[in-house]
Amino acid sequence: MNNKTTILSLFLSLLALVFPFLIFDEIVTTPLQIVIALLILIAIFAINFYSALRGDRAINVFAAIVTLIALFLFTIPLWRYIF
Repeated sequence: MNNKTTILSLFLSLLALVFPFLIFDEIVTTPLQIVIALLILIAIFAINFYSALRGDRAINVFAAIVTLIALFLFTIPLWRYIF
């Protein structure tokens, strides 16, 4: 089961890198779409954390870092509304 959660974690981290492109290309524009995308990224990070507890920690920590970078890149265009 450890390998399955690690593979799922890596696949979801790869998928998480798509979300910043969606907001930079202005595909995700409404507040509801932005909130849903943020919740999906947070859920992917939670799965990465769970699989780090169950399986190979080094690979899953790397996947969690990739997800956090995607979350950071996703929020960059939103900062202009905050600051």
